[in-house]
Amino acid sequence: MVLAAFLILFAAIAGSLCSLWGRPGEGIGIPVIAVSTFAFIYLFEPLYMIAEGHSDYFLNEDMLVRGLLLAAAALLCLMWG
Repeated sequence: MVLAAFLILFAAIAGSLCSLWGRPGEGIGIPVIAVSTFAFIYLFEPLYMIAEGHSDYFLNEDMLVRGLLLAAAALLCLMWG
C-alpha cells in the first residue's frame, strides 16, 4: 500500500512537471517551487526515512499512506485548482 501511495505521488509530481513544459517561461515561479518542495518533503524525505529504518519511530503504514495521498491531492489542487 505504501508503494502504491509513493507511485501516486510520483505520478502527481511528474504530471505537474509535464503540465509546466508547454507554458511560457517565467523563471522560478510558484509552480516550480511547489513541485520541487513537494518532491523533496513528501517524496525524498519519506523514502530516506524508510531506507534508513527511521519511519517506524514517527508513523505507522496507514499514517504514511494517508500523508502521501494527501500530499498528492494537495499538489494536484494547487497546480490545476
